[in-house]
Amino acid sequence: MQYLQLVYRAISISCICLVLFAGIGQVSATDGEPIQDLGIITWLQFQQKKFFTDITEIVIRDKAVQTPNVSVSIYEPIFFENQDQTNHRLVFIPDMNNDMEYSVSSPVIAPGERWDVEIHTFGTYPYGCTLHPEERGVIIIDDM
Repeated sequence: MQYLQLVYRAISISCICLVLFAGIGQVSATDGEPIQDLGIITWLQFQQKKFFTDITEIVIRDKAVQTPNVSVSIYEPIFFENQDQTNHRLVFIPDMNNDMEYSVSSPVIAPGERWDVEIHTFGTYPYGCTLHPEERGVIIIDDM
């Protein structure tokens, strides 16, 4: 009897976890592009990704990118968090050290919002803010 109760509890907990984390899955680049824009995400979406994977968070604060140059693993989610008082709009620029054919830009990232992006090929990816040209950085995707 106790064994059946344990099995039912395990099934119940599994179902609850499935409901709580529904919609989380592996994202793969289906369009063949090196950068996949995953859009502005909610706090809950951020917490779910942070729970399941390693992430890199790049903070924009005081009119500057706080960690402008970072190295991350391929497919690792990269979050740009706007802790500033103004809007920001980031653009990744094609470079001879990456496979980009054209630039990829974010939507306007309002104060308090996060923009999620994944890079699916090795290389060096310079980026900058189109609204504040002095805000620049580089993301290096290597095999760490």
